[in-house]
Amino acid sequence: MAISSDIAFVVDAMITALAEAWPLAVGSPDNRLAAASKAVEALKPDDLAEIMIATRMLAAHHASMDSYRRSMRPGLCDADVSRLRANALATGRAADAAQRTLDKRKAPPKPPADARPTRKPPVPPHEDMSRIEAELARFTPEEIAAAEISLDNDPADLACNELAKRVSLDRFEDMTMEERRIAYAPRALMTPAEIAVMGKRIAESNRRPRPADEVAPGEPQARST
Repeated sequence: MAISSDIAFVVDAMITALAEAWPLAVGSPDNRLAAASKAVEALKPDDLAEIMIATRMLAAHHASMDSYRRSMRPGLCDADVSRLRANALATGRAADAAQRTLDKRKAPPKPPADARPTRKPPVPPHEDMSRIEAELARFTPEEIAAAEISLDNDPADLACNELAKRVSLDRFEDMTMEERRIAYAPRALMTPAEIAVMGKRIAESNRRPRPADEVAPGEPQARST
């Protein structure tokens, strides 16, 4: 703990005050002063601010332990025991807060923003479609056809589509309990073939160019391939 001579007397005063606040008068004053100095050094403070935090943390810790010790003395009334234990809790929280502050100051700095990992670039559309086509190739034409039929004729989707003709699906407050059950009914789990077919449908939908009236000003319109 390298301390400048200009502030050495301030540090000495804080350590002396810490030694005098030792709960038990064990050993000589010189021994208590040496113990207080070693306790502060063990926390490895780097500057005057961290020395101040370390001495407060140690003082609060010893005050908490002293209040716990005194609360267990025989002959105390319930009110005195409660007061001493409450004081022990309060000073213990102060010690914990000082330790968190010291740990935060000594934590290594975060890496600069440009050193953090960046997002991977999006997969090019043609590579994405190649992956989807490879996934579909795992299934027979019959399995793909069955998946197409199942996706287009899911009972929950059909019921929800019929309900949408009568009431807007985003206005649940206008629905009866039965209509809400239909609108928010869980869909059946998709098979692997249905997942592959659905993935291809979504990819093809994303590749289709949007109508000119839906493109924001200055935004380039995607070209169809």
